[in-house]
Formats: sequence, structure tokens, C-alpha cells
Amino acid sequence: MIRGRLPHICSNTGNCDVSPEYVERIRVEFEQLHQLVERRSALLGKVLVNAPTDIELDALATLLHSFYTGVEKILVILSKEMGEFTEIERGAGWHQTLLRALAEPRERRSAVLSRDLFSILLDYLGFRHVFRHAYTFELKWGRMRPLVVNLKRTMDRFEEEVRGFCDRRSRGG
Repeated sequence: MIRGRLPHICSNTGNCDVSPEYVERIRVEFEQLHQLVERRSALLGKVLVNAPTDIELDALATLLHSFYTGVEKILVILSKEMGEFTEIERGAGWHQTLLRALAEPRERRSAVLSRDLFSILLDYLGFRHVFRHAYTFELKWGRMRPLVVNLKRTMDRFEEEVRGFCDRRSRGG
């Protein structure tokens, strides 16, 4: 069961500096990200061997878009919890600003994301932008393939870094 895999966002939830309401919202989003990827695991395995059909390419494009949307929901939750979202949401290009802001340490917190993961997620954000502004028949497997191949690894790393951030906050870091 997916719920069992994500019992806590913070390893010491009793002392977590992120409020229980926000921890629960983040946990639910991670649960949904896992469900999203698990629902398409057969397709993800298939395209490692054979190039996708047009219909499969469309499904993979939707998967990548949904994945980044879930990532962004978690980043927004964290940003709001830390009182940083109002300064981010108003500017043009706020999606990239949000990602960049959480990859940099602030006076009152450490970075949520490593520079390396920031760079990886920037590629998923770029794809999300293309997906929203192009026709799916314009999408190219060669450009999508690295994102698809690394999706599970990226999701796991994102979850690990968010948990690490919450744990650091629970220890006062």
C-alpha cells in the first residue's frame, strides 16, 4: 500500500518545524506522485526497450506534465509554510522563480533542493512549458526520453531532499 511507504515526511514528526497540516499535505502529494508513476510502470518499462507509439508518447507527455505539477505543488506548500510564496507568486515566470528560490539557502532556512536536483527539475519544468504550449504531435521522443528514463530516480531524489530539509528544520537547521 502506498500510504505505508510514506509514514512521515519528517523522521521526527513530533518536533518537525513544518506544521502537521503542511506535513500531511506534502505526504499526500508524495503518495499521489508514487501512484502516478506506479500506474504507468509497465509503459515506463516498455519504452526502455522500444520507442513509444504516438499514443504512448502522448501518455508519457501527460505523465511528465503531471509529475512536474505534483513536484510544484509540494514546492508551493513548502514555500507557503515558510511565508515565502507571496513574494514569488506575483512575478512573471513564477514557476522558475519558485524552483530557484527553494534551491537557494535563505537567512532562516537551508536550501530545500540541491543545485544538482534544481538543474534536473528545471528540465522537467521546461518540458511542462512545452507540453502546455505545443501540440502533442510536435513532441519528440529523443528530447523526452531522458526525462522519462530518469523519472523514478528523480522522484525518489526529490522525496529524499524534501524529507532531508524537513529533518534539518526539525533539528533547527
